Amino acid sequence: MATAYPGAFKDVIEGEVVGSGYDSVIKQLINRVDNVRRGTTSLSLKRRAAGNSEEEDTLRRKKRLDSYGCKNWQPVQLPANETPDTQKHVQEEMKKMNRERCQDTNTVENMMRATFFTQRKDIINGVDTSDLMHEWPYLFETAGMMTHFKELTGIDIDDKAIA
Repeated sequence: MATAYPGAFKDVIEGEVVGSGYDSVIKQLINRVDNVRRGTTSLSLKRRAAGNSEEEDTLRRKKRLDSYGCKNWQPVQLPANETPDTQKHVQEEMKKMNRERCQDTNTVENMMRATFFTQRKDIINGVDTSDLMHEWPYLFETAGMMTHFKELTGIDIDDKAIA
């Protein structure tokens, strides 16, 4: 490929050609393979809690890094008064609302907040994007996306940022 398309694969730094033309492509492919092989669980799941406070402090710092800046990467439990059955019921209701093209933003936001635990569980478990789109349709629309982001990071973004 580098021979057939030398201009596309040429590595240039400050006007000087460096490397063979395919070095950076190989590095990118290797990084991609490593990322795909990494798995679907977060590194924080693999870490064990330690007994002394210095180790706990280190683990806490590492966990923050492992969650990619999220404050609620993997919720520990369902919200109060919620069960897997109530989560499923709300999820089905959201699917029905989406089919009927309901745009009641407040209701969607409340339902997205209520089912955040189950959404994260599906995402972390590596559910395919097409299945997520079917199971959580508002996750791919502005109101649901903004609500999920707020729950995940604690940062409230506005419509301008998404646009």
